[in-house]
Amino acid sequence: MKIIIVGDGAMGCAVKNLAEKMGFSVVGVVGQNLSDSKKSLYDISEKVHCLIDFSHKDNFDMIKEFCVASSTPAVLATTGYDENTEKAVEELSKKVAVLRSANFSIGVNILDMALKVILPKLKDFDVEIVETHHNLKEDSPSGTAKKLANTIKEIRPNANFVYGRQGMGKRDTKDVGVFSIRGGSEVGRHEVMFFGKDESIFITHTAQSKAVFASGALRAAQWLKDKPKGLYAFEDCLR
Repeated sequence: MKIIIVGDGAMGCAVKNLAEKMGFSVVGVVGQNLSDSKKSLYDISEKVHCLIDFSHKDNFDMIKEFCVASSTPAVLATTGYDENTEKAVEELSKKVAVLRSANFSIGVNILDMALKVILPKLKDFDVEIVETHHNLKEDSPSGTAKKLANTIKEIRPNANFVYGRQGMGKRDTKDVGVFSIRGGSEVGRHEVMFFGKDESIFITHTAQSKAVFASGALRAAQWLKDKPKGLYAFEDCLR
């Protein structure tokens, strides 16, 4: 299977290294850090089965144009998209198959699926989210924290998300706290906490290396390459 990787930072390199070990053909890597990186997708003419993006939101216009012109499916792992880019992703999915996820760890996505089962049974429990990442991560809260928050919103439409907490006043029953911690080289940890009367439940996922995200993205690419145009989630791949 032939792929293109957009992004030659830590995650792009992790995907490249694992892909080569798994027998993928990496036709090109777009970025600025590796000696053999391409400066643009327009420098690649060979037809590929899928594009995997672990770069920056500013690259999306280039990715969209390339995928439409070459009919290339896209696995989008970049976070921090603004509203206009979100709409552009939907537009792209009308032309080619697009799989987008804020997190390509199997464990995190199983956690998200579990929330849909757990939350309806814990109607009177307070819910809080805490996410921890390395000190170089730019966006906060993380895309995964937002993904978990969106799942909570599906079950609790009246949820009021509080990003950090300070000042005076007790916690409203509709509040869901979302907290971001940044430090050191922490790969990624997400914790969803449920607090009831005289009991509590903590569900924690910890990524111990970036390999879990690379493995998930490659699994998604294999799954996506023959799919019809449309917008897919990593959960679809897991099913």
